[in-house]
Amino acid sequence: MIRPTPQAVIETSRFIVSRTAFSTAVPPKSLANELLSTTSFHRLQANMNLATLGALIWDILSSIPNDYRLIRVGKPSVVSFVYFMTRPALVITIFLTVLLLTGPVSHCGAVSLGIVAFQVTSFAVASYLFLKRVHAVYFANKVVQHTFSCLSSSSAL
Repeated sequence: MIRPTPQAVIETSRFIVSRTAFSTAVPPKSLANELLSTTSFHRLQANMNLATLGALIWDILSSIPNDYRLIRVGKPSVVSFVYFMTRPALVITIFLTVLLLTGPVSHCGAVSLGIVAFQVTSFAVASYLFLKRVHAVYFANKVVQHTFSCLSSSSAL
C-alpha cells in the first residue's frame, strides 16, 4: 500500500480548492449584508420606532377608561403620579426618535438632547414602578424587598 506524503496531500487539496466554483464565484448578497448596510439599518430603525409608537398610542388609548377610573377613585400619591408620567415620557421619547430618523430636523442636537432627557425620565419612572410592584408582590418577604431596593438604587447610579 502506497501512502501519499503529507506534502502531496496538501498540494492536491490546494488544487481541488482552487478549482472549485466557490473560490471564483462572487458570493451573493445575503440578507445579513443587506440589513447591515447603513441605509437599510436606518430604515429598519425608523420603521421599528414607528411601529413602537403606534403600539404605544394604541395601548394608551385602550387604557383610558381604566386610567380615568384610577384618577376618579384613587387618592393622589407618588406612585400614581409616576404611573401617569411613564406613558407621556415614553411617547415623547419615541416621537422625537421617529422625528429625528424620518423628518428633516434643523436642530439635531436639541432633538437628541430631548431624546436623552426623556429616556432618562422614562427609565427612572419605569424602574420606580417596577420596584413598587416588587414591594407589593413580596410584601411579607423583607429580604426580597431590600434586595430589589439595593439593586434599584445601584442602577440609578
